[in-house]
Amino acid sequence: MSAFERDFRPLETEYFKVQKEKQAIAEEQKQIEHEEALRLQILKEQYTKERFTGFQELLEGFSENEYSDLKGEFENQILQTGFVGKIYKTKGFQYGAIQVKRRNFLIEKFLPSYLHSFENYVTWAGQEDNLSN
Repeated sequence: MSAFERDFRPLETEYFKVQKEKQAIAEEQKQIEHEEALRLQILKEQYTKERFTGFQELLEGFSENEYSDLKGEFENQILQTGFVGKIYKTKGFQYGAIQVKRRNFLIEKFLPSYLHSFENYVTWAGQEDNLSN
């Protein structure tokens, strides 16, 4: 009779083992995605800071003659574009969209290529990480 008092069934079935494995894999994937999102957020902050400081240093380094020459070159380029050229003609140089175009024009012309876009910066940062390891 003692055989009937003891339960010899396995405590964990094969189904529950598979479910636990799937759950562990999903949690691991979620952790990896969270770490990647944090890494990208940190890179975005670094990119914004480097781009801003680089642009400020760039503007401070120009003389009046260089600045006026670049402004003329920018005007020629912007007038050749259709829609933005019309905005420039109606709103003028101080309009926000024109200022953004001017900033991008100067950044692409003078700053390193990894500061042209966030995607370039992420690629550059990944190469830097690989070199340091």
